[in-house]
Amino acid sequence: MKLETKRLILRNFKETDLNDFFEFMSSESTAKYEVFEPYSRDECQQKIKKFIGNDNYLAIELIDEHKVIGLFNFSEESYNSYEIGFDINEKYTRQGYATEAGEKVLEYIFFKLNARRITAGVTEGNIASCKLLEKLKFRLEGHFIEDVAFKKDIYDNPIYINSYYYALLKTEYEKNYK
Repeated sequence: MKLETKRLILRNFKETDLNDFFEFMSSESTAKYEVFEPYSRDECQQKIKKFIGNDNYLAIELIDEHKVIGLFNFSEESYNSYEIGFDINEKYTRQGYATEAGEKVLEYIFFKLNARRITAGVTEGNIASCKLLEKLKFRLEGHFIEDVAFKKDIYDNPIYINSYYYALLKTEYEKNYK
C-alpha cells in the first residue's frame, strides 16, 4: 500500500528501513508512553519482518529525504470500528508530520475501508498524542484509572497506567473535513 501527502509517503515497511526504524524505536522518548521498552536492533529487525506486506503498519517516509520518521498502525475492531496508533521520531515532532500522516490515514480508513468509527488510546501524560488526536478532531470519550499494566516494577508487580480514550465517527469526520 502507498498513500501520499504533500511531504510524506505512507507505505509498507521494507528491510532497508531498519536503521531509521531503530533510530526512533530504540529511544526512551518513544517507549515512555508505550507498552514496550526501547527496542534493540534485533527486535527492530524482527518487527520490520512482521510488518513487511502488512497494510496495517505504515512507514511514514519524508518524500524529499527518503527517511522513515515514524509509523502509523491501525487494526479492525468490532462493529466496523478501527483503532489507530502511531510513533514519531522525536527529531521530527512539532513540524506537522504526524498531523499530515494522520489526516491521510483517517481518510483511508473512513473511505477505503468504510469504517464507521476510529478510536485511539493514550497513556495519561502523553500530552503530544492527546493534542494530535484533538487536532484531528477526535473527542475524548473516557479517562480510565489503573486501566491496564504492560510493565512491571523491580519487584515484579504490575505498574498500572491511566488511559484516555478518544474516538471519531465517520459522520463527525465528514462534518469537520468538508
